Amino acid sequence: IFYFLSIINKINGLKFDLHYSLLFLISPFFISSILSLEPISIVWTVIYASNCILIYDLIKNNFKSTIQSFRIFSFILVILLFLQLFIYGVDFISGRYVGNFRPVDFASVSLIACFLGIFSSKKNYELIFYIFSFFILTISVISRASIFTGILFLLIYFFLYMYYQNKFEMIYRLIIAFIVIFIPFYIIFFEQINPSIELLFTFLDLTDSERGFGSGFTGRLDKYLLSFEVFKQRPLFGMGYGLYDESHSGILQLLIELGLYGFFVFIIFLLNIFYGYHLYLKQVFSKKVIASISFIITFQFLAIFERQLINFGHIAGLIILFNLLFAIIVVDKYNLKIDE
Repeated sequence: IFYFLSIINKINGLKFDLHYSLLFLISPFFISSILSLEPISIVWTVIYASNCILIYDLIKNNFKSTIQSFRIFSFILVILLFLQLFIYGVDFISGRYVGNFRPVDFASVSLIACFLGIFSSKKNYELIFYIFSFFILTISVISRASIFTGILFLLIYFFLYMYYQNKFEMIYRLIIAFIVIFIPFYIIFFEQINPSIELLFTFLDLTDSERGFGSGFTGRLDKYLLSFEVFKQRPLFGMGYGLYDESHSGILQLLIELGLYGFFVFIIFLLNIFYGYHLYLKQVFSKKVIASISFIITFQFLAIFERQLINFGHIAGLIILFNLLFAIIVVDKYNLKIDE
């Protein structure tokens, strides 16, 4: 809304670029919504498409100022999260709430804030600050999906960082060194290490079938099975965007609302930007591009357990949308100096 109001004065010269990749990405939303014959679905689709167009235009024409705002915003948000944690603590008796934050929301916002900090950081000490902040905030509420997502993001980020810096041989040596040291160490000290692993499993409730909704690995199995039955009712084009929010999985929500057509469009879109990112990084090394591709890959893992993949009403859904649209611009301009 603020962005729209800021361009009112330029309305006469206003012209949005509708890149073919952008149109390709949002096409399943319109097709599924129109075929659903549900007005509310069409409204949600128009809002989602409007977000896509405005964010794409914002990134393309105001990239430097956008990144600068991310740098400030992420720092303020992390400080506010720490204040929330310090003031209210974690209510382990009533569901690990932090004040009025559900644990999954507190961890998701922490994950996004720290990603934005890493993405927009200029100094190594900023990077270290956001990494430590992420682990403190997510571990405090024992959010398993966010913790594993953050670890996966960092592993992919540092792997790609070293790979595109032509330090792959160093990665190979580190892996070999880890295997050579860890396996004998684990065998020798198995009796001392194993209780610690069991304690970690207990802390994360990985074997607790009662956590969540009361069935399966994370209490989500019943929801997944029910969602699959809903998907089978309209498998090709889905039931319409914005009409189902009970899946507890972004991937399943995508399948249910946009159908197989929307799912394969999304997969093709991802493969296209991954290939484009690879070509870009072969020519221009960029920490921001590496952070973006790491987040996109990692978020697909989180989308298995959480439903923010195409939910623009959640900060995580908006940030994955930002990364996808950022990727379109980078892939389209191989000579773009992102880190300058």
